[in-house]
Amino acid sequence: MSRQHTEYAFEAAIEHHLTTAGGYVTGDRDGFDPHQAIFPSEVVARVGWLLPIGVVLVSAAVTGKMDVRGEVG
Repeated sequence: MSRQHTEYAFEAAIEHHLTTAGGYVTGDRDGFDPHQAIFPSEVVARVGWLLPIGVVLVSAAVTGKMDVRGEVG
């Protein structure tokens, strides 16, 4: 029996190991912003419990509602 050696198979094997033995969870592909290389909802959720004003600032930054001076508009 031959095994298919492809990049997809390699990635699937790594993901399987990390999610079954490595303590990781599979992320939501639709929620990922490739331009910022983050999951905006995860960033807002994690910052939110640290500092309530942080939610406003981070949310504005990741959604593009903050200008270059750092003002929310």
